[in-house]
Amino acid sequence: MAGVKFQKGSPEWYMFQDYWKLCQKYWIPESSDEYWDQMNVEISGFMGKYEDIALARELGSVLVTTLDSQYRKEAAQK
Repeated sequence: MAGVKFQKGSPEWYMFQDYWKLCQKYWIPESSDEYWDQMNVEISGFMGKYEDIALARELGSVLVTTLDSQYRKEAAQK
C-alpha cells in the first residue's frame, strides 16, 4: 500500500493544518448564538479558501453536521 506525505507548504498541507485548528476551536459545541454564528463564518471561510480542493468542502460539511449532531445529542440528555 502506497502512502503519501503532503509536502510542507502545499495547498493540501495548509488545508489540513487549518482544518485541525477549526476542529480544536469548535469541537465542543456551545448553546450560544455567537458560537454557532462564528463557527459558520469560519467554516464557510475555510471552504472558500480551499475551493479548489473538493475535500475541503466535504470536511467543512462533515464538521458542521458532526457538531450539530453532537449538540442535539447532548441537549436531549439534559
